[in-house]
Amino acid sequence: MTDELEQLQIDYNALCQRIEPHDGKYTFSTEREDVGAPHVEFENGLYHYVVTERGLELSRRSTADAVEILYWMIKDMTFWMGVAHEFENRVEGPDVRRMIFAHWVELMEKADQAMADRLRLDIAEILSQNPFVDHA
Repeated sequence: MTDELEQLQIDYNALCQRIEPHDGKYTFSTEREDVGAPHVEFENGLYHYVVTERGLELSRRSTADAVEILYWMIKDMTFWMGVAHEFENRVEGPDVRRMIFAHWVELMEKADQAMADRLRLDIAEILSQNPFVDHA
């Protein structure tokens, strides 16, 4: 593992511990698993956030900024935590994204306020194109 990935691992663990503290260490994959889960690569001065499945590269985002890739990683992790929270606490009627998004922001606030502020902007953009649809 490169020095950059080792430092990224330290920073990632610290943010995750703020969200949901535990005695273990939070880690991320640095190798392709082809199961639809992201992994992180570092080469030529760039971090790459890559999702692969069944031999196909589904997405790749690249940045030289460690804070940027941390945002992508924490954003994805907390989104799925928000989905799980909504599923466990489902309320019929309101758009499920109301609960997902609220919990998502709450989790991001635990990690980092600047990340939470940025997430609010990302959510506002999502909702400007796809507003909530509540059902009676």
